This record gives sequence, C-alpha cells and structure tokens, in this order.
Amino acid sequence: MTMEIPLDTPPYKNKKTGLLVFGIFEILLGVLFVFMLLATAIGQLVLAQRPEMAATVDRRSLLPTIAMIGGLAAVFIWLGIGSIKGRRWARAVSLCLGWMGLVTGVISCAALVWTLPGVEAAMRQNAEQQGREMPAIALMITKIVMVGFTFLFYVVIPGALVLFYRSRHVKMTCEALDPVERWTDRCPLPVLAMVLLQVFGAVCMIMMLPLYGRAFPFFGVILKGLPAAAIYLVFAAFSIYAARGFYRLQIKAFWIYFVVIVVFGMSGIVSFSGGHLMDYYQAIDLPQAQLQEIEKMPFIHSQYLGWMGATGLLLYAGFLLWLKRYFTPVVPT
Repeated sequence: MTMEIPLDTPPYKNKKTGLLVFGIFEILLGVLFVFMLLATAIGQLVLAQRPEMAATVDRRSLLPTIAMIGGLAAVFIWLGIGSIKGRRWARAVSLCLGWMGLVTGVISCAALVWTLPGVEAAMRQNAEQQGREMPAIALMITKIVMVGFTFLFYVVIPGALVLFYRSRHVKMTCEALDPVERWTDRCPLPVLAMVLLQVFGAVCMIMMLPLYGRAFPFFGVILKGLPAAAIYLVFAAFSIYAARGFYRLQIKAFWIYFVVIVVFGMSGIVSFSGGHLMDYYQAIDLPQAQLQEIEKMPFIHSQYLGWMGATGLLLYAGFLLWLKRYFTPVVPT
C-alpha cells in the first residue's frame, strides 16, 4: 500500500548520503562479525591440538556462539543494504538495535567498573599461584582494554546509530525514498524493540539448550534433565507469543508477560544470590577447570549478583509499565 505524504510536511534535509555512509558502516560491522566467526573456527582448531587448553572450554557453547556471531553478521549486512536503499524498515530496526545496545552498554559499563577490583584481585591471585608477580603495567593495560572495548562496542557504536537514525530528517528521507508502508510502521518503535527482543530471546533459548538445558533454577531449587529442557522450550514458545502480542499491541499479552517476567526475575534473584550460581554451573556439568576459574571470582560468593538482579528487575519492570501506554485497552462488550 502506497502512503501519501501530506502536503504540509515540514521541510527536511536530505540524508541520503548519511544513509549511505551508515549503511556501509553497518555492512562493515557485519564483515567484522564474519571475521570473528572465522577466528572462532581457527580457535577450535588450535584447541584440538592443545588438549590441556581444551579442558578449560565447554564445547557445548560452540553452537550458540557460532549462531550468535553468524546471526549478527547477517543482520548488520542486511540492515546496511537496507540503509543504503533508504528503506523504512532498515531505519526502524537500526534505531531499535541502537537503543537496545546503548541501554545494555551503559549497564555493562557500570557493572564493569563495579567488578574491576574483583577482576584485578583474581588476576593477581592467579599469577601468585603460578609463582610469578603480575606487573602493574600489565594490570593497567588489561583494565584499559576491557573498559575501552566495552565503551566502544556497547556505547559509542550504538550511540552513533541512535543519534543518526532518530533524526527527523533521516526519517523523512526514508519516507520519501520508500513511500510504502512496511511491517515496522505497524507498531510504535519502543514496542517494536520489544518485539525484536522477544524473537531474539526465543532463538537464544533454543540455542542454549545444548549447554544450559541440563538444569533450570527456580527459587533456589535446580530442576534437571527433561523438566529443565522442557522449561527452556516453553520459554522460547512464550517469547514468540509475547512478540506476537506486543506487535499487535494486545494488553492481555502485555500483562501476562509482565507477571511472568516479575515471577521468574525474582526466582533468578533467589537462585543466584550468595554463591548459589556455582551450584547451577555444577548442575550443567561445566568442565572442572572452568569451574575452578569461575570460583576464583570474588563476586560469585557475594550478594553482588542478587543486588544487580534486583536493580535490573526494578528497572525493567518500570520500563514495561512505561511501555504500557502504547497498548490497546480491553473495551467491555
């Protein structure tokens, strides 16, 4: 269906060149993920030749890692081509991904700053166990690289996507170049972001089954075997249900999702507080060498994860209540 542009549309700056530049940038991001995919494959070949290193890695994580990197590569290349062509859907999806990445990045940077002292202590302890001293310059460089990498990929890049694609001029340029209603026009952008998040969550649930599907924590009780795997599959189906309901702006789907998220969020807080996360890692049979490395992390045995989980749940619940304004209320018959 062709959409008519109103005659009183305010003037705008043509951003076709900007769409081209950002489209190329997104394609390059996709190519970067392709190289990461190749690096992962090469890493597996190296591990095959080094049995002592392979003992510290759980190969069940290989499939979800490859799927995640490959999926990101495909998505960014797809978005880059769409941006170059000035497609409405490319702008909308790029803006949604930018906002999701930016919010995640800000939280990740705050969490990283909080955990850096613990990471430094773990590095020093590991060096002492190997009979050597960790140079101060090496610690400083490691921290700079960690913070710099996180800030670049989780704040700067998504922030640039948000600043560009949220522009009124970019929006109107896309509407002029692509005067056809697209699937992204059928619901508000904040809700569209939630739709994409739910689809992504469903895919992740299925991809995580080989590694995490052996156990599922529920209010401190760890379910194992088929019941645990079944819960992951149910959650994947529920995420698809939520995505469909959100896309259609159904208030019933919103409230069902809200209640489920609050209940299972509280379950996660209870299950992973005070060192209980190690019980879960043992239940999914991580390699012993990997368990020993995880156990060295100071925050594993503290209330840090509980407080972080509670804070995250409150923020997410608040966001959902704010998002409710876009949903269609049930009209009595």
